[in-house]
Amino acid sequence: MLRVVSFARGNAPPSKIPVHRRSHVPQRNTSTEIANILSIPPVFVPTYDRVVPHLRPRGIPVRVFDFLNIPQRRLEAQSTPTMDLDSDVFAAPIRGDIIQRVSRWQLAKRRQGSACAKTKAEVRGGGAKPWSQKGQGRARAGSIRAPQFRGGGVVFPPKPRDWSYGLPKQVRAMGLRSVLSAKLAQGKLFIVNDVALPTRKTSQLQDVLDKHGWKSALIIDTEISENLRLAASNIYKLDVIAERGTNVYSILRSDTLVLTKDAVKALTARLKPAKIETFAERHARLEAQSQLVNVD
Repeated sequence: MLRVVSFARGNAPPSKIPVHRRSHVPQRNTSTEIANILSIPPVFVPTYDRVVPHLRPRGIPVRVFDFLNIPQRRLEAQSTPTMDLDSDVFAAPIRGDIIQRVSRWQLAKRRQGSACAKTKAEVRGGGAKPWSQKGQGRARAGSIRAPQFRGGGVVFPPKPRDWSYGLPKQVRAMGLRSVLSAKLAQGKLFIVNDVALPTRKTSQLQDVLDKHGWKSALIIDTEISENLRLAASNIYKLDVIAERGTNVYSILRSDTLVLTKDAVKALTARLKPAKIETFAERHARLEAQSQLVNVD
């Protein structure tokens, strides 16, 4: 689709604007920059979500692997047990706009906000008038700490502030459901029985990751053992967090998402949306209540 752009009076293209006036050129969209940084691959919403949402399957079978023992043969891989994932959590509509909103909210909330500079009044010195108002042939000045002088203050300087802002809880939950569904649709979500390690050696955990082919992974469990925390602390592009700390930005940073069975159950219980009663269900419930009242 062709995009026709007309430059009306006062809206000339950036290349035609003088250098001293290019500060008025609109800057790049921040949301586009964040989307490029996070590099979210395009994932399409399944057909049953766009056409007939009530035909969405309730359970999605996914193979459950052993974290330490990897099946070497095809028959062993086919005999791997499966686990049904809730479609309301792991097959939800993938909303890229919600993922971007939650990512921006996380990045803004973790900003330090300690940038500070001094104004003309806060800079030490400059109390006396440097030269007389008239007769010197120089521009009038009242303080050597004015912004145009070396060592002077800053016009509208940054001050310590809090960059965080509120985001509805429903939007945050929707962002987690969207990113989990995207990982499952891309085939980058793996379920394991547990992530218990007999030792805290980094080499043992690195061998397990190499056998699975996980170069950049995020491991989520209900509770992180001390052996796993120490073994993963020195591995590049490997993050280990508890289920209560699951967030959108950490999942986007990692290429592979590894969940334990307990973590899947906890996430399903926390993120499953409340069921909305339809008109037919409400009518049936009221009819049943009226029949009970008539019997009494």
